[in-house]
Amino acid sequence: MNDRLARISASARQASRTGDWAAVKAGARQILESNRHSPEGWFLTGLAEKARGKSQQAVTAFTRALRLDSRRYDAAVELAELYWKGMRHREAKALLESCEPLLAGSPLYLDKAATVWTRLGLHARAWPLYRRANELQPGVEKLQSNLAACAVLLGHLDEARKLYSELLEQRPDHQRNHYELARLQRARDRTHVDRMLAVLEDKRLPPQENIFLYYAIAK
Repeated sequence: MNDRLARISASARQASRTGDWAAVKAGARQILESNRHSPEGWFLTGLAEKARGKSQQAVTAFTRALRLDSRRYDAAVELAELYWKGMRHREAKALLESCEPLLAGSPLYLDKAATVWTRLGLHARAWPLYRRANELQPGVEKLQSNLAACAVLLGHLDEARKLYSELLEQRPDHQRNHYELARLQRARDRTHVDRMLAVLEDKRLPPQENIFLYYAIAK
């Protein structure tokens, strides 16, 4: 990819992080006008189509990216997620297995691949990927939360308690994490209940938005 196309790609990727999908689509079009066989152009096209809810067009674009460059693990994981959504589970599994050795340095796509494994019900396959993502990028709430949820599903309850406790140190008012932690341990005193009640009092949200806390307290 020449310097001009590299700049267009960088700009389109930045636009994808801010949700400017029109800019992503425009960047992809510019790349493909210069080089119809650009894996990056087709990958960006896939991202834009996926964001627009055009699943079949996204599948086509990611498939073309992979055919042009079989090492494009980002396209493989995105395609696997679309296959999962389309109930093409065998194909999703095969794609994840094929690209897994290439994921080691990408927290984003380690986490995405792990999430597809989880959605396929294969939590043990997700676990090492979630762990690696957190090792590469520690302290990221989304990555840590996904690891904690997987720990619960696999019965690693001590680790799950530790992770949810750490998450609540970062964001003491996070209702879902309070709820998840409350599910993992029987209260020995009112300390955690009082913390949750304090969040309710501070936030003053309508009841439908406090369902997790009300459920935990009722238990």
